[in-house]
Amino acid sequence: MADQQDPSTITAESLPDLLKDDIAVKVAGIDVDGILRGKLMAKKKFLSIAKEGFGFCSVIFGWDMHDQTYYRELGISNKENGYRDLIAIPDLSSYRRIPWEDNVPFFLIYFQDPDSDSSLSACPRSLLKRAVDKLTEKGYGAMAGGTHMCNGYGRIPTNTPNQPNTNSTNSARPQPKTAPSATRPPLPPSSAITPSTPCPPSPKACSATA
Repeated sequence: MADQQDPSTITAESLPDLLKDDIAVKVAGIDVDGILRGKLMAKKKFLSIAKEGFGFCSVIFGWDMHDQTYYRELGISNKENGYRDLIAIPDLSSYRRIPWEDNVPFFLIYFQDPDSDSSLSACPRSLLKRAVDKLTEKGYGAMAGGTHMCNGYGRIPTNTPNQPNTNSTNSARPQPKTAPSATRPPLPPSSAITPSTPCPPSPKACSATA
């Protein structure tokens, strides 16, 4: 059952009640490639670090998406400093549950420098927060939106050889590059297409005749 509590109102003091029926919590931060790097920890451990944070290996900022360390190591994470731990702070306002993982509670984390306690320069969430804070100081707000990607598919003619004419709506299939030319709808030469009317000042496409 989904929690009804507004994540923005969650505090370290309210966590025990929020997680009373759980035994573990998943946390994850974002590396420079935008990949979530995290771990599953016992609820008792999570409650003990909710305020002050916990150690998290800096190597996530020293390797690529294939978990291979960079040929030229970075100052933030390298052999010389032993890939030291950073301070990972849970963002309690990011609380949600993961339905496909037994509804386990999940929190995003951001990273701080262990020496200065300042936000980490390489941490994407910290960078975003610094940018938003600068906008807020100037009286602006930040908004973000997502976009959905889609693929276009052509319809294979149902009267081609070895293709039964089922008149089914499932006849729309991807057109692979290696498909026989007989299964691809013919394209008229560009010289045969002329606009029948001038393009109107609207987002609708112009009609064309061959």
